[in-house]
Amino acid sequence: MLGLLAAQWKYRKEKTQTHWQKPIWVDIGGGTGYNIEAMATFLPVESFFAHVYLVDLSPSLCEIARQRFTRLGWKNVSVVCQDAREFRLPSSPSGELVNYDVVSHSETAKADLITMSYSLSMIPDYYSAVDSSASLLSPSGTIGVCDFYVQSIVDLTARNYTGGVFNRHVNWVGRAFWRAWFDADRVGLEGARRDYLEYRFGTVISASERNYLLGGIPYYIFVGCQKEICGNQPHPSSKEIVEKLDAAYTESPYLSPTNHRQEVSKTVGRQVAEIRSKAYESAVINLSANLPLPSSFYQNHHWRIYYNDMLTKHTQFGNEYIYAFTWEDPRVDNRLLNISSDDVILAITSAGDNILDYLQYNPRRVHAVDLNPAQNHLLELKVAGFTALCYRDFWKIFGEGKHSNFRE
Repeated sequence: MLGLLAAQWKYRKEKTQTHWQKPIWVDIGGGTGYNIEAMATFLPVESFFAHVYLVDLSPSLCEIARQRFTRLGWKNVSVVCQDAREFRLPSSPSGELVNYDVVSHSETAKADLITMSYSLSMIPDYYSAVDSSASLLSPSGTIGVCDFYVQSIVDLTARNYTGGVFNRHVNWVGRAFWRAWFDADRVGLEGARRDYLEYRFGTVISASERNYLLGGIPYYIFVGCQKEICGNQPHPSSKEIVEKLDAAYTESPYLSPTNHRQEVSKTVGRQVAEIRSKAYESAVINLSANLPLPSSFYQNHHWRIYYNDMLTKHTQFGNEYIYAFTWEDPRVDNRLLNISSDDVILAITSAGDNILDYLQYNPRRVHAVDLNPAQNHLLELKVAGFTALCYRDFWKIFGEGKHSNFRE
């Protein structure tokens, strides 16, 4: 989880550059402070964050955390022994390990990053804790949660905002055993905790895993943001951003709110059938029901269009791709097509190699379509690799097929 969050914030820093402001991080249920120290593996905590607040209800754990940060010499970390539901940021963060109880607090100050590592399952009134986190998080902030869980796939019926359900189902025996096991330590594994988290925030990443070193305990990693999309323009609405993305998906002209009336006046008396993407239709339904948008809308790069991963036509492939690379020579395609900057290309994804070759000729847009979601997953991974990796790392993954540090 920490690595995923660090990658998100590194990307933001590179993107904003001159407008970069150091973020404020609140670690809820941080205990002994190990989580914050572990972040130093990915980011320089003392110089990267404006201030870090560890919030925990246990005085003994908070004391251990204070000793940890004193040993590390980090002056921008404060340990707060308080109920997470009542925590508010101080009006002006200090550069020292402040006495939180004697400073003034602000109802409007917001955190840029909130984390909960194996703490949400230990909070009895988790609804209030999640609501409090949603109020504390800034409009463009990020929340990361890692915790244990058990859940049946039946619970997820008709939800299109969970970011996928791969590996999420835990069978009846596992659900009964792990609930009974963790009940002894007053740890709640019911699926409602994760469900409410996904309802209150937009899902950027949702991954379900098993810790086989400890008997296969189910756990999840959630990276999210506010439900209302925060764009680059001043005060954009989610509806406006959805409209803009839909225009790109369908190759339709985008009517911005400022020019909308002028454009409409020109087309009075002319009936034009609107072409809407399935992603747009799903987004409108979710917005009208006060639900988060599908996960694809919250990504940094809108490469992927939302699809219903539960449909039989997609699940028939068993989450496996068929083609790892494309056999056809794309040079022949370009010789015949003579691709230019005005062209819009519609192509079968397959392994995506031809798609990537087309892009070097700078067409206006390329639409890659495949019934097998895994083929689109593979292309998305390749595009992400080109965006984030050096040539050597990219070649190890897709050329040699193995990278010793892949999970890092």
